[in-house]
Amino acid sequence: MASGKPYGFAADAQALRVEAGAFNFSRFILLREEMERAGDGRKQLWAGNFGWYVQPVGGAASNEWGAVSAARQAANSAAAFARARQEWPWAGVMALENWQPAGPSGSDPRWGFALRAADGSDSAGVAALQKTLATDAAPPGEQVAVSSFATYTGAWKFSALGADIPAQGLASVEFIFDGTELALRARRANYRAYIYAEVDGVPANALPVAADGRAYVVLTAPDLQPQVTQVTLARGLASGRHVARLVAERGWDQWAIAGFAVADVPPAHATRTIAAGVCAALAVLLAGAAGWGVRSSLRPAAFSRAATQLGERATAPVTAVTAAIFWLSAAQTWGQPLTQLIGVRTETLPVVLTVLSAGLFYFSPWLLLTVLSGAAMFVLLAVRPAAAAALVAFAAPFYLLPRPMFERMFSAVEVFTLLGAGAALLHGMVLAVGGKARRPQLTLLDWAVLAFAALGTASIFFAAQRAVAVTELRTTVLEPVLLYLLLRFIPMAERERWQVVDAFLAGALLVALVGLGQYASGTNLITAEDGVLRLRSVYGSPNNVGLYLGRALPVALAVALLGVRDLRGRMYAVVALPLAAALWLSFSRGALLLGVPAALAVVLLFWGGRRAWPVLAAAGAGGLLVLLLIAGRSPRFARLADYTQGPVFFRLQLWRSALAMVRDAPLTGVGLDNFLYAYRGRYIAPAAWQEPNLSHAHNWLLDFATRLGLPGLLLAGAMLAGFWQQARRALGGLRDPAARALAVGLCAAMVNVLAHGLVDASYWFVDLAFAFMLICGLMAQLGRMVNSPAAAVPATQASSRGS
Repeated sequence: MASGKPYGFAADAQALRVEAGAFNFSRFILLREEMERAGDGRKQLWAGNFGWYVQPVGGAASNEWGAVSAARQAANSAAAFARARQEWPWAGVMALENWQPAGPSGSDPRWGFALRAADGSDSAGVAALQKTLATDAAPPGEQVAVSSFATYTGAWKFSALGADIPAQGLASVEFIFDGTELALRARRANYRAYIYAEVDGVPANALPVAADGRAYVVLTAPDLQPQVTQVTLARGLASGRHVARLVAERGWDQWAIAGFAVADVPPAHATRTIAAGVCAALAVLLAGAAGWGVRSSLRPAAFSRAATQLGERATAPVTAVTAAIFWLSAAQTWGQPLTQLIGVRTETLPVVLTVLSAGLFYFSPWLLLTVLSGAAMFVLLAVRPAAAAALVAFAAPFYLLPRPMFERMFSAVEVFTLLGAGAALLHGMVLAVGGKARRPQLTLLDWAVLAFAALGTASIFFAAQRAVAVTELRTTVLEPVLLYLLLRFIPMAERERWQVVDAFLAGALLVALVGLGQYASGTNLITAEDGVLRLRSVYGSPNNVGLYLGRALPVALAVALLGVRDLRGRMYAVVALPLAAALWLSFSRGALLLGVPAALAVVLLFWGGRRAWPVLAAAGAGGLLVLLLIAGRSPRFARLADYTQGPVFFRLQLWRSALAMVRDAPLTGVGLDNFLYAYRGRYIAPAAWQEPNLSHAHNWLLDFATRLGLPGLLLAGAMLAGFWQQARRALGGLRDPAARALAVGLCAAMVNVLAHGLVDASYWFVDLAFAFMLICGLMAQLGRMVNSPAAAVPATQASSRGS
């Protein structure tokens, strides 16, 4: 704390002039401002001595404090305490100068401040102060846990730390306060406990409300670290006396109640809300400005000659091999601390055993291989930037297998994305210098994606846990958007487009084969409620297998059933088999009951037309019958009809909490990757305590709204609208059966995203974000093909011509 002496001099206590040359009671504010500038805003400011001087009888005519009448002294002393209570919550102890000086009354100037005369009689100020200070309600400011304003019921324990909740019996506290806002200073950590709060007999209005109508405080710390935080219980109350009642549930031996804080303020202006709106508007404007700068291009002559010499068929395998060498050597090189990497002259790696030259002793061959292979891959991608999209499409599901690089962890999909973006930028610069760049015509989908990236960047400033928000911004917003831009604005031949699709399905196939191999060997499996084994492949949860493969399977089936009956079509049909098997063995309810059936229905409708309706009806009836049979034998599926416990109950509680997040922060949300901390530390319902560590809302509408607020949900809708706009254009204008089949597969994959996303993740995992932007980017390409000559010729002719 700090201390000052705000003497009133000749000015009244209500004098509001605050400046360096003004000597009055309000000068105290200047000292407070200095404290806040010095970073001491959390500390109290005490008034060590203050008051108003009354000229004593027989005292000196002149003094340093001015002079007021005894009546004004009494009124100002009382008004000073009243003003500090109402306006200065940061004010601490306030001591008037002086009660009854010890010196002679005729010579000691302190008698001019005295509240009690030398004969023991009280001045008029004493009665005024007694009237002002006499209250049973806590005034504005901070109060310790043990005070005359708090009445505890139950076997509470008290210490300098505060009040400790009893382990048994009723544990409640009644706190009387005078103000418009009340906060609890809570000691939180990694423990489970709740405090139910009501003010004037109704649930505290600044807290989430449980299903039983009670407002509650979660005492679990958002990051599980011990901390004392101020939790607002109620705000916007009528100025005056209020009674708060708190009932504790669990939390003994934690000294959970550290104190209270009261404020008496006018209705707060929504500063953060206004700022969020301004940032959202700026995000849209910046996205528009960025959009005008995006250039679409054709290959310049030098790049075209290099590409032709290398050959279309040779580029893909050479780039893939180079990427593999780069990734493996990078894992060996970048995994070292940066200081060791720089000082590699004094060390050798095991591979150097084959090198006998003394000159190579000073350089690790792995470092050299990393640099050379990385440079070679960059050149290859600069010549054919479309190959970068294929690498990213393949690597997306393996983001949980990162490598240490320069003391940080990066996955292959991140490295390939950034290298590809850099190579594409170089490619575009070459075209611009050659005068062959052209301004693209941006679509609704383009604008929506760019605005989404801008809004995600702006949202960082509103995130409570900024470090994790920055990571999610990088991995699930900006880098996937880079993939979309690669697909959207890099010219691609038909063969290159199909290489991207091939790579996407190859990555999904590898996920399926790994999972099936694990299932066959009985390793890395999850045991469900009824003892059923579930595969999880490269993921931590079987549900992630269902989510990712659910996006790939419709594409494989659509091309196999609707496309040209060539080698690719037959291969896609073969690929669909392990994908379907792995999906089934994941036993993901969202995939098997929602996502995959909805996606397959889309494929079948385009395959059979009106004839597919009876098939779909029969399949639906059969699926319902199978579900009923399974539910009778499998507790995992039987619990889907139980709304009082189990997964459905917890999902409903989760959605209720997510809606509360949106209501509290409608324009900003809680921030990227901040859902876990907000949910665990504030919004989790007491009845849902068994599942506190949920990082998303398990519903795509709520996922976007909780992370980015309603503007984020609006942009999600805009991206979907842009996607379906391009899908309608592609399906209505494409005459190439292979391209049209791909369009159908992409539509089915997006239907899977929306259907499965109603009860699980939709976008906010790294692999799902890349898959979403991949689906959007490929559909944007197909939509652009409608006006190109390739759309009017069969696939075989188009592929023979190239582009």
